[in-house]
Amino acid sequence: MKKKRLISQSVKQQKPARSRAGFLLFFLVVLCLSIFFFGGFSRFGNAMASNAINAGKLEKAKSWLDFVERFSSPTGQSFFERARCSRIQGDLDQMASYLRKAMELGFDKVAMERQQTIGLVSIGTPDPASEERMLAWIRETPPDISDLVRSYANGLVTQSRYEDATELLELYRQDFPSDPMPHYRLGRIDEHFERYEVAGEHYRKSLQADPEFAPAAFAMARIESHDNHFPEALAIYEKLYHGKAELAARLGAAKSLRMMGDLEASRQLLRTVYEAGFEACNDSFRSVDESPAGRFIAAAELGKIDLDLGDLDASLIHIESALQTCSNDYSARMTYVQVLKRLGRKEEAETESEKNRLEQEAFEKITMLRSKVKRSEKDVEARFELGKLLMETESEDVGIYWIKGVLVHDPNHENALRCLSDYYLRKASSAKDTLENSSMQKLATLYRDQLNKIVKEKD
Repeated sequence: MKKKRLISQSVKQQKPARSRAGFLLFFLVVLCLSIFFFGGFSRFGNAMASNAINAGKLEKAKSWLDFVERFSSPTGQSFFERARCSRIQGDLDQMASYLRKAMELGFDKVAMERQQTIGLVSIGTPDPASEERMLAWIRETPPDISDLVRSYANGLVTQSRYEDATELLELYRQDFPSDPMPHYRLGRIDEHFERYEVAGEHYRKSLQADPEFAPAAFAMARIESHDNHFPEALAIYEKLYHGKAELAARLGAAKSLRMMGDLEASRQLLRTVYEAGFEACNDSFRSVDESPAGRFIAAAELGKIDLDLGDLDASLIHIESALQTCSNDYSARMTYVQVLKRLGRKEEAETESEKNRLEQEAFEKITMLRSKVKRSEKDVEARFELGKLLMETESEDVGIYWIKGVLVHDPNHENALRCLSDYYLRKASSAKDTLENSSMQKLATLYRDQLNKIVKEKD
């Protein structure tokens, strides 16, 4: 009887506790639903994405945005954050598309105009007003200061203003020593000038600041490859076998394995990358701050390996895929000629060989012009000719980089101004929306007005 009374008392004591726990659970469910339906969940996710972008963690930012959009409709803020990601990865067309969607949802116009300005400065617009705005924003040290400095430094490099870019990055590095970005950017400048040992030191310091900073790791592997340290490069690439960087890392690893003599292992890696497709490869390269300039590198490299292993049919398929993606892929065409010859298709081989000869001539001229520019940064005619040739044989974006550099040394170079104006007019005519069209028209007008002013002063 005594035992029954004890059990009864225990049950009576548990009932209020269970009741309180049930009420608390009910309250939490109601609170979560309220947050969800009133947009709190979306705001939290977008805020986390924004913080990730400010820290240079684009993949993490996109994961937050994807997570939010699984449970709620995209908002102006989420489109805006996606626009920021696209801009940082150099895809200004995609940036404009996302900003247009943000605008349709009534997002803050001032914030969107700020992104457009940052985008224009990052591609090297010489507009003094835009540069002044960038400097003013940087002086305010906002949460996105790392993004601002990186974008401004990129724009300065695009204009060949390397000393200005270096000074900006060094000043920022002193104030923000834990940010991996400045050492990485300084390394890219040194690598451009073939100061590989100094570049490697910057990449190491960038990785010391953030061991997970994929662009610096990828660049460090590239330096190791340049120094013929292929096992060391392979080890770095293998650490990047995750996330967006994986395909680019596997391709780099495949090249290292090939140089180490392991052709079959190299081919297996290249097949994985090739099967992922051209767009996925491009996305991966952008995640490590690289641009394949329109080439389907995985297809071209796989074709070479197939040829080395005597698999002519597979080589033909992969090389033709590379050339369909980029008809100016000189390396792929060289392999194509060899495959056609070994298959006995002599007439086709001769036709492709002639194309290769013309491309070889262009390649040799490009090499000669690059050497001239390196000997004398102020040789604007060599720089302009190099830019025009690269626009024709490699990609317009690469060529425009060199032509913008002409204006650093000669702001009144008429042919460069005319070329840039025509280029941005073409971009405006093929724009996907009014926002992108407006940005390209603005740049075209900027260069055209400067050209007209020079011509008028001559008359």
